[in-house]
Amino acid sequence: LTAKALYYLPLAGSQAANAYQNAQAVDYFTRALALIPEQNLRTRFDLLLERTDVFHRIGDRKSELADINLLDSLAMKLSDVQLFAKSFLARANYCITTGDYPCAMENSQRALELARPEDHSMLDAYSYLASSLLRLGRLDESMKTALAGLDKARQVGARKNEAHMLNGLGLISIEQNN
Repeated sequence: LTAKALYYLPLAGSQAANAYQNAQAVDYFTRALALIPEQNLRTRFDLLLERTDVFHRIGDRKSELADINLLDSLAMKLSDVQLFAKSFLARANYCITTGDYPCAMENSQRALELARPEDHSMLDAYSYLASSLLRLGRLDESMKTALAGLDKARQVGARKNEAHMLNGLGLISIEQNN
């Protein structure tokens, strides 16, 4: 029974999250995490990352931050550079939402430094970094970052990220003209 639950609960959590049934998604991920053996660190990391996204979506900042701290701990235990990059990206997302732009900038930069070029999820780091620099009044740096992110998004055909970068470039241009 536990094996089936470990298979189906994460799937149900992902499906619920995709359908914006956020309370159910949190419940499924939390139940799955309770069943996963403590030594199965990678699976715990992956589920926590998904639950962190749901907490972010619903604005539960306290739970989101607690999960991000757990992600940091798991990445450290696993000594996995790519997991550190994902943890930094989650923290950057949290920081930009809470208005802590220096923190968002630092974590976005750290994520970009560690990310593999083929890791498309890191394209969000360019958006967070450009937005943080914009909010801090560092318009030229923000423009360079957004252009670099736009170039990367176009190289890999990531249309959503390309749109985010173009939007960011528009906002930066507006500020530069004021």
